[in-house]
Amino acid sequence: MPEHFIKNQFSNIKTKQIDQLRELSNIYKYWKDKINLISKKSMNDFFINHLLSSLSIAKIVKFIKNTLILDAGTGGGLPGIPLAILFDHCKFTLIDSVSKKVKIIKDFIKYLELCNVEVKCTNVKQIKNKFNVIVARGLNTNLVNYLIKTNINGIFCLTGKNTKLKTPKIAYKFIEYKLSNIFNFRFFLNKKIICIYKKLKSLQIRRDLNPN
Repeated sequence: MPEHFIKNQFSNIKTKQIDQLRELSNIYKYWKDKINLISKKSMNDFFINHLLSSLSIAKIVKFIKNTLILDAGTGGGLPGIPLAILFDHCKFTLIDSVSKKVKIIKDFIKYLELCNVEVKCTNVKQIKNKFNVIVARGLNTNLVNYLIKTNINGIFCLTGKNTKLKTPKIAYKFIEYKLSNIFNFRFFLNKKIICIYKKLKSLQIRRDLNPN
C-alpha cells in the first residue's frame, strides 16, 4: 500500500489508521483465493480498485462526530470498512444478505479492532434503525426508497459513468462528482460518486471540488 500517497491525500490520518488500512489490504490478499468476497481480477490492484475507491467518498464529505452511517450491501466490506477506519469518530453499520460474507467481515472487524462498526445479515428493506447517511457501491431503487422513508440526510454512491438518476419527485436533489477530478488514475476515468441530498447544510460537502 502506498502509504505516502494516503498521507498526502488525508493529511489528518493517524499512524494507527495507516496500520489498519495496511492490515486490511493484507487480509483481502490472504482471502482472495479462499472466498469470493470481491472479484479476483480486481485484486490485481486492490489499492486503487477498492481501497482508494472506497476512501474517495472522504474526499467530498467530512462526517461529524457520532454520525450514524449505513453501508448498504457491503459485500466484501466496501466501502464501509476503509471509511470506518478513516472516520473512527463515527458509527458504521454494514449490511449484506449473504451470511457467509457477513461472517467473514465480522472476523475482519474483530482482527482490526474496529470498535465503531457492526455487521448484520439483512437488507435495506428490513432495516428499522435510523441513520444519518448511506454509503454504497452502486445505486438502486431500494436505496432511494429508503432515503424517502427515513428522511435521511443523504446517500453517497460509488458508480460507473453510465449510471443515471432522475431527481425523485420529492424534496431531494443530487450532485455527480467525477472521480477523475479527485484521483489521477486511469481506473477512475469512468467512475463517479452520486450524492443525493435534501439540504446541503446538513452535510459537510467540500465546495472546492467541481462536480460533474
